[in-house]
Amino acid sequence: MLLPLGCERPAEVKKAAIGQVAPEVGDLKLSGFAGQPVIVNFWASWCIPCRKEFPLFADATLKYPDLVVLGVVFDDSSKAAEGFMRQQGASWRAIADADGTIAKTYGVGRPPGIPQSFFVDSGGVLVARAFGELTEATLAANLNKIIPKKT
Repeated sequence: MLLPLGCERPAEVKKAAIGQVAPEVGDLKLSGFAGQPVIVNFWASWCIPCRKEFPLFADATLKYPDLVVLGVVFDDSSKAAEGFMRQQGASWRAIADADGTIAKTYGVGRPPGIPQSFFVDSGGVLVARAFGELTEATLAANLNKIIPKKT
């Protein structure tokens, strides 16, 4: 790519990788949740497995008040996504990814498809990735990786 004289090359967006700080891209700004565990969930209102796992996130946010769930809307209309969230009583933030930049950075596409969930510890490090619909057991196992045990 040729750039006019005096222009700087645009900053490369770092790809998401387990064991590394979770990248911030587009409207996905994890630094605002420093000190809190975060789940970044890629979903769509038309996705049946996504619909099935929504109640698990609602339960987790009640059980762990410091847990942040950020839903990245993948290949869906804002109207449909907002309607589904309202219908489910979801209290977490939905992030539009109209141009697919967030999904690309996190390696979400077709295949492997959605849902996909990324588990980020309170230090901002991506510690786990779950492909497909979460079960209570897989959610609990991944939450144990990001939520400190009470002693």
